Amino acid sequence: MGASVRGCTAAEWLAVRRRPGVWVLVVVWLLLAAVFGYLFPYLTYRSGGSGGFGADDTLSPQQQLDALVPAQLVPTVVSGTPLFGGALALVLGALVGAGPYGWGTLKTALTAGPRRWQLAAGQLAVVGGLVALLVVGAFAIGGTTSTVIAATEDASTAWPGAGELLRGAAACWLVLALWASAGYALGTLLRGTALAVGLGLVWALVVESLVRGVGRALDPVEAVDKALPGANAGSLVRALGAAAENRPGGTPGVNELVGGATATAVCCAYLLGFLALAVGLLVRRDVS
Repeated sequence: MGASVRGCTAAEWLAVRRRPGVWVLVVVWLLLAAVFGYLFPYLTYRSGGSGGFGADDTLSPQQQLDALVPAQLVPTVVSGTPLFGGALALVLGALVGAGPYGWGTLKTALTAGPRRWQLAAGQLAVVGGLVALLVVGAFAIGGTTSTVIAATEDASTAWPGAGELLRGAAACWLVLALWASAGYALGTLLRGTALAVGLGLVWALVVESLVRGVGRALDPVEAVDKALPGANAGSLVRALGAAAENRPGGTPGVNELVGGATATAVCCAYLLGFLALAVGLLVRRDVS
């Protein structure tokens, strides 16, 4: 049984490695983490806070520099995960979930012997591994860039403690895995990448933002917003020190609607729910 799951994982990993779109998403995520997390804020700092790089005039130059040193690695890296990183992870999950339907390889894979749940387990293991790759890459890029900036500006190069790094990496993985599982479930449900990606991005980037905007004026809508995956992902990141979007230097998607513990529990519930939906569809539905 274990050997079949490992075989499915190895086969899916081989298929994913040959899809350029997957690696384009990984590279784009790393570029976003470096450019918007460090390069643009550093150019803003060097320009005195008045350059055309999305500067926030309410932050002093020292505050801008303090946000770029290694000690702030966790808040800086995780701040991009609820919205931008989540959108990329959703596309990544949709590519893995819908890929076998689009390429017409699902029937061939099942005739080779593995059971459907084993095939799903192999795909999900690959999705989890790709999300871990995104997390490790973002922290590596952030750590290297922040250390170079701190050394250049004669600021402290001290890194956060191991416990803080582990909590940050775990939260980063949970948020990205939540959106990747949503993409995987949509890809499995719709059996196509384009529609799954389109609907997922509309929900993540448009619908939740509209609900949050209306929720500021209507309490019943705000109560609904607090139960949505994006709101809880943003609240979890906020609990780790990232600046909320309505505060100076804040990042879109980061909010403080619920506490960190509640946000973690809701994100885990959504993750498990999306996975259960996707596996249930793959196991019970006709694959033709």
